[in-house]
Amino acid sequence: MLDHRWETNKYITSVTVPTLVLHGTKDRVIPFSMGQKIYALSPAKTKQFKQIIGGSHLSGFSVEGQKTIYHFINNL
Repeated sequence: MLDHRWETNKYITSVTVPTLVLHGTKDRVIPFSMGQKIYALSPAKTKQFKQIIGGSHLSGFSVEGQKTIYHFINNL
């Protein structure tokens, strides 16, 4: 886990642009539950939560993560 604190919960509430939360279920840096919380707090009208089963902190770089990002952007 990180030894410093980010105030993501505080700032996500003012982010209204389309938002993709991509999170690996085996992330050891940021708990998976934090990704779920960020998604729930997001006021964005267009938002998506994608879990990468068994994925680590760098799941966005996986093939599944890259496909998710590509489809999210192309469907805006």
